[in-house]
Amino acid sequence: VEIRITPYTDTDGSDDLNTGDCTGTPIELRFEIQPVPQTTSSFVNPSAQDGEICSGETIDIDLGINAFQMIGGGAPTLADYEFEIVQIRYSTDNGVTYPVGNSGYPVGLSGGTYSAGDIISSAIAQISETLVNTTITPIYLRFQVMAQLTNSPFCADSPINIRVVINPNPIALILPDPAEVCAGINLNISANPSGIPPFVTHTWSGPASLYVTPTNTINTVFNHNVPGDYLLIYTVTDGNGCTDSDEITVTVHAN
Repeated sequence: VEIRITPYTDTDGSDDLNTGDCTGTPIELRFEIQPVPQTTSSFVNPSAQDGEICSGETIDIDLGINAFQMIGGGAPTLADYEFEIVQIRYSTDNGVTYPVGNSGYPVGLSGGTYSAGDIISSAIAQISETLVNTTITPIYLRFQVMAQLTNSPFCADSPINIRVVINPNPIALILPDPAEVCAGINLNISANPSGIPPFVTHTWSGPASLYVTPTNTINTVFNHNVPGDYLLIYTVTDGNGCTDSDEITVTVHAN
């Protein structure tokens, strides 16, 4: 931006420069206005903004900036900008609001490694951490991140909100435990999953699964005529795609 200023004597009292006014030597002021880098984000895991992960999974969120020119021309180098985590907040009303007082990671969520004010270099440009939800309800987490220049002038973007839901895993449980049966006799086995329904798949696996019928329901029947110990594994998947497994050893006694 260039501003030209001409000093003059207002001889006619009009407050405007007119013919007959006495003028001095003009001066020129030139200003270079640095564009502000705009923050962008793309989810690697989960796959979308406001995405969901299961407890124990790793979030990977790539950070970036828009295309802009530095003063003097040329695209910014990695040394020219960085990212700051402005806030980390959590919601207690299923993601509707993120109160100011809810700062940092909530009780019941472990694995958080970031704090407000942390700087992420442009060479790294990623938020990555493995989060474990030890509660029985989803945890709604929000990162506020902004891009900023590292050199003068210090220009920064308005923060963007990056939101992630960390769902608890279901809990798998097999009964009876311990499990014992005589050779050739039916043994009724039940799974008792808990967590957030619905539970959409039930899978029995392991060596003992060769002798259970069916292998894809919550209840099954074991029957084998060869004495020994057989490992049986039950895996449950809930509606969020989160899983858990339990296992027992079925002991078959000789008659």
